[in-house]
Amino acid sequence: MDTNRNNTWTQPALPATGGTEIVCLLQQLQVKTVTESATESASIIAALAPEIRCTPLDHKPLEVSAILDIWAARSTNSNPDGFETKADTIIAPVHQLQAKPASFPLCPMPTDFCRISPFFPLGKHDLRPREYMEMATITSSWGNIIYTGPRLSTYEEDALAALLAYFDTHKHLTGNIEGRITYRYQGPLLPILRLMGIDNPNGSEYLRVVRSFELMACSVIEISTRKNTTRGKSVLKPLLGLSNIMTFARLDKEAKTIDLTLNPYFYLILGSGNYTLLNVKARNKLSSPVAKVLYRFIQSHRGDVWKGHYKTLAATLNLDLEQYPSKIKSRIAMAISKLIEYGHLSVKSGQNGDLVCLYRQKQALRSTKTDQS
Repeated sequence: MDTNRNNTWTQPALPATGGTEIVCLLQQLQVKTVTESATESASIIAALAPEIRCTPLDHKPLEVSAILDIWAARSTNSNPDGFETKADTIIAPVHQLQAKPASFPLCPMPTDFCRISPFFPLGKHDLRPREYMEMATITSSWGNIIYTGPRLSTYEEDALAALLAYFDTHKHLTGNIEGRITYRYQGPLLPILRLMGIDNPNGSEYLRVVRSFELMACSVIEISTRKNTTRGKSVLKPLLGLSNIMTFARLDKEAKTIDLTLNPYFYLILGSGNYTLLNVKARNKLSSPVAKVLYRFIQSHRGDVWKGHYKTLAATLNLDLEQYPSKIKSRIAMAISKLIEYGHLSVKSGQNGDLVCLYRQKQALRSTKTDQS
């Protein structure tokens, strides 16, 4: 294949009459592949969503149903061929869709990050001096991370969650890194701090959140997720395209603004729909770091019930497995108690010996695209 032809392409016009032309385009798209017909696929996608402004190499062909939903979302509430908008099932690159009004900010956290995470529930005494980790392996039942950099805390995760929540309602804020689209924020820190629950920040709080973004920018991550083969064997598969969280973080002290650029991986994940929605305000109310990471974990599952060994959960929450079992169980129990108190878990949740049972409340937000495990 001549890859050079992917660098130039012509955007076709949007079909005028709707359903018939859309079906034809969908049928064409269904037979395209990334390796052989990237240009043609991107052209068809562009016909359905002309606001796309990235090269074909940035795209993978989407499922036919997803493309139909993109077109339906851009249409009026009714159309002559009977296609209906399915607002709750749209899976599309986020820059194509208008932000939905919500009574609370939502953070679209990559689901892989909800079950295997570089963030640790650290106490204040663990933050200074910050431990440096060299090629450290962070392992859970869902995969592992090879991590190099300063040990990251739930405070850094709070900052990342606030930034993702901001991008979720300001999807037009994009940048470009070596031809790859990503999210970029240039502006005052106050909107990010307020999403972290800090309405009237002082000077030290400004410096702390800047430091958090700098810590994420100097970390190196190699993440592998555990997947089942067609024969039912569990294997680790590297997650390509992710080498760090922040690719750039710089504070302009004179202008009192910050320049933040996320790794393009987050843009692709938010586009694919493989993320978990976290209520940022609900998370901010949890003062316990362990409760915060447990909240993130329970939100990442489609099912409302999770049962497993306490060590499986402890590893996922990045607790110190070298502590006495009684200490680990105590920390898990306190986190469960907090989530029950704030209405995220049912009172049926708890521990029975080595078994942990988590019953999520029905009104809790669901992940958008995860398995049942």
